[in-house]
Amino acid sequence: MQSHEIFALLGPNGAGKTTLVRAITGRAPLDEGTVRVTSGTDTEPGEALLGIVPQSIALFPHLTARENLEVFARLAAMPRHAIAAAVSTALDRVELSDRADERTALLSGGMQRRLNIAAGILHDPPLLLLDEPTVGVDVMAREAVHRVLRTLRADGMSTLLTTHDLDQAAALADRVGVLSHGRLLAADTPARLIADAFGDDRELVVRLHGAPADGVLHLLEDAGLRPTHGETIWSGHLRGGLERVAELEQSLDRAGAHLDEVVIREPSLRSVFFHHAGEDVAG
Repeated sequence: MQSHEIFALLGPNGAGKTTLVRAITGRAPLDEGTVRVTSGTDTEPGEALLGIVPQSIALFPHLTARENLEVFARLAAMPRHAIAAAVSTALDRVELSDRADERTALLSGGMQRRLNIAAGILHDPPLLLLDEPTVGVDVMAREAVHRVLRTLRADGMSTLLTTHDLDQAAALADRVGVLSHGRLLAADTPARLIADAFGDDRELVVRLHGAPADGVLHLLEDAGLRPTHGETIWSGHLRGGLERVAELEQSLDRAGAHLDEVVIREPSLRSVFFHHAGEDVAG
């Protein structure tokens, strides 16, 4: 990762995102290699260079927002004289200063997500690790989390964000990594990933009403398309222009295909993920 950036690690459930975060924090042993954060410093469990925000809410529901952060500060062995200021700063950064003295159980799910982030940034770490930070929240709460992360980036904090949310990666990330089956297949800015995978081509998507018969299957494969999710949605590069699309539609119709739609669209991060991983990011 580069400093002062949001790096989104994109992959479906089971790709290895959480395992990687656990390895970085020292909670999962490495089979080989090392993990280094800033200036070549080896990380250890509890390393102050890292802020960690797990996917599950990790708060005490019967305590207020302020009391939660005070407890976490003491657990982190923060000097007693520094706790009040650190808690106040963290609450302000996640936009919860006005709810500081409310019981956490009474806060909305989105506010609890932001309080979870506050607990991870009490010590102002240079690198924040976020595992699926907006799971189960509504659109407004999701945007509030995004606003907090942009503020932290502007303040100089780097963030490693694991997600399978394509819109989130596109909206937040300076760079995106494509992770599949434990392997990082590509990493760059969203624009460069799309350009490298598709060049000037657009994406062709064919949606079938049912699984293709052998003849239809061969036509789809000959057109350079692959199934993206099951056997009914096929995608790939559009080559040969619009006349090629018309020819393909006619050939599929003659072969007995039941077409729901044929779509030509600009490639996206979803297109990039499938290009590299051969699977849909939704898993």
